[in-house]
Amino acid sequence: TRAMDTDNFPVTIYKEDKTTKVKEYGTLSSVPNQITLPLGTYYVEAHTPGELKKKMDKPYYTGRDEFEIIQGTNTESTVTCRMANGKFTVSFEADFANVFTQWTISIDDGTETAIIYTEKDGLQPTPMYLTYEKEVKSLNVNFVGTTASGNKITANNKLTKKNASNQYDSDDEFFSGGDCIEIKFAPVESTEGDITGITLKADI
Repeated sequence: TRAMDTDNFPVTIYKEDKTTKVKEYGTLSSVPNQITLPLGTYYVEAHTPGELKKKMDKPYYTGRDEFEIIQGTNTESTVTCRMANGKFTVSFEADFANVFTQWTISIDDGTETAIIYTEKDGLQPTPMYLTYEKEVKSLNVNFVGTTASGNKITANNKLTKKNASNQYDSDDEFFSGGDCIEIKFAPVESTEGDITGITLKADI
């Protein structure tokens, strides 16, 4: 509830096998205050409406809780939904737009799906979200830009979590849902005044 209104989150109750559905509700607000179930162990799951996709323009929250129905006892279940995808925010130094007329930035986790930003997205592009479907130790950040004088600048970088000062819930070296990565790009100028490269600062 801290992140957003959860009244529209679908809620599903499964048997102990985690696959057989027992009850299904389209929204949290439609779940009755009390549900009667046969004795046994169950799982209740809730998530953001819709399906979790590899690349999204919004965060996706999901969670699951195990509970047991015992005869003559009321059981309360609380589901904590966490971000299942990672957030990416891109920004630029103040003089960036004066230097580059065109650019393409791609961010990927080694799969064919990449987050891509170009000059058409402006200097304050909308954050994007990526779902990690496997263990990912590094992210690829590629930059291709054309300066006002017509020079082509390229850069290829790998980001890892091992040097991050703040991490999400654990010191795991793999990227996971809930990791928020802010990347800032800045042009590199030589002593002669020519643009010779690009630098990026990544906060994880």
